[in-house]
Amino acid sequence: MILKLGQNKRLIVIAIFSLLALSSFFIDSVLKVSLYIAFTAISSIITYILGKTRSPIDIAPTFFFMIIISLQYGFWYAVLFIVFVSTVPTVLGESDITFGTSLFMGAFVFFAFLAKSFDQVSIISLGVGLAFANLAFGGLVQFLENEPGSFFYSIIHTA
Repeated sequence: MILKLGQNKRLIVIAIFSLLALSSFFIDSVLKVSLYIAFTAISSIITYILGKTRSPIDIAPTFFFMIIISLQYGFWYAVLFIVFVSTVPTVLGESDITFGTSLFMGAFVFFAFLAKSFDQVSIISLGVGLAFANLAFGGLVQFLENEPGSFFYSIIHTA
């Protein structure tokens, strides 16, 4: 299933950007706001370029940044980050939001929840554990979609 965005692209981008801007008023320091915006911009730009070039290798730091944002800012900021980074570059790049994209967004929200739930664990242990969980989930999704080389894609995506 593919979601066609058509004429509502600008409205979607403006709504999500407004939500991101509004949320920055609730972050307690200028440095934290700046880092949040930088993480979002870096991930969005890389995701946009990867989508525009149809790159088979996903090197976006979205997963890494999502864990940091979940731990330092909170779960809802991580959810907003995931939604923004997953949808805005896709809309601007004139790509489609596929079922696989929706599954990974849902998985990332779940991983952000786990990261915040286990915030007493060392960030290295937490990151490695969530990376393996992401690898397993990605491998399962790619296997179910019956794509050749899917497990290797999952390894590259997680790395």
